Amino acid sequence: MYKEIGSNFWIDPTVEYEKDTLSSLEPYNITGSDMVLLSTGRGAERFILHHIEKGKKKIKKIALIPAFTCETVIQPFLDYGYQLCSYSLDHCLMLTGKMLQEALEKSDAKVVLIHRYFGFDTLMECESVIEKYRQKGVVFIEDRTQCLYSNLKYIEFDYTIGSLRKWEGAPDGAYAVCSQGKFENKPREYHKALETAKIEAGYAKYRYISGETENKEKFLALFQKAEKILEKEQKLYRISPMAERMQASLDVETLRRNRRRNYKLVYNRLLEHKQIKILTPELSCNDTPFYLVISVKNRDALQKKLTERQIYSPILWPKADSLTDICEEAETFYKNNLCLPIDQRYGLDDMERMVDCVLTVMQEVLD
Repeated sequence: MYKEIGSNFWIDPTVEYEKDTLSSLEPYNITGSDMVLLSTGRGAERFILHHIEKGKKKIKKIALIPAFTCETVIQPFLDYGYQLCSYSLDHCLMLTGKMLQEALEKSDAKVVLIHRYFGFDTLMECESVIEKYRQKGVVFIEDRTQCLYSNLKYIEFDYTIGSLRKWEGAPDGAYAVCSQGKFENKPREYHKALETAKIEAGYAKYRYISGETENKEKFLALFQKAEKILEKEQKLYRISPMAERMQASLDVETLRRNRRRNYKLVYNRLLEHKQIKILTPELSCNDTPFYLVISVKNRDALQKKLTERQIYSPILWPKADSLTDICEEAETFYKNNLCLPIDQRYGLDDMERMVDCVLTVMQEVLD
């Protein structure tokens, strides 16, 4: 059935989604005093920054962010007038309590953004530091996008945000949660044009993947159209009805099981090859992986050759121009990382084919 591995999710038009509300994020170990479901992760971040600004009008606008992050995460801080500083990470994106405290002391930041990466708990002994500085009035935000389905060690943050749509074919979807208080002015309008465009593109890709059509250019053009709509989004929107139904109906256990199964196979097969360094760790019982990430010095050539074989391995993320003074480990990660798709759409045969292609292509690149 599958002609390719990776890239945009499709939507099966024959599936009916009966549930229509997503009343809680507790199944994902995200709790708080209030929640709002929005269209996008960047919208969730903007919503939180506005909430902080309204509640703490005299807050010093210095934000501490990870050295490895996405431009769409950075931009809302710039839009709200923050000066940005970054904290260091190790070569596997781990953050220790010592590293975090040093960055807090050096920066005098009043808002801190925390990531845990690729489905794994990449915080080490940070709880006491976070609590210490929260008591001093520093606001901590966790972006839980990449660890949404993992059973992470609980740490109380002031806010938790994240994207839902990155894990499956929903046209949009994100969340913001606060640990105390209530949110005001939650968006009531959803982005109908974006929902329509994303559904049309998802259906078109399904028709291509299932063999109903050979016209790949059509669904690619439709996804590009949807992305342009997303890029122009200025106001805040709530989650769309279709996205909320899809998320509420999602078979979470199957998603977790399939991603873990696929990751294990790819991890075990690549582990023995010295030319490939695996940056994400061996699975624990609590992990639901987002991608399996490898580091290779000839990353761009490898990615190009995989694309020629219809395996679409993204780079997360290209380094943003606004990130200048960052640690050497993050610089290396930006330069060499390549993400291998291991998501729930695929079976073990697909993973075997992907690994075979990676190994073959690696040899071609080295030769």
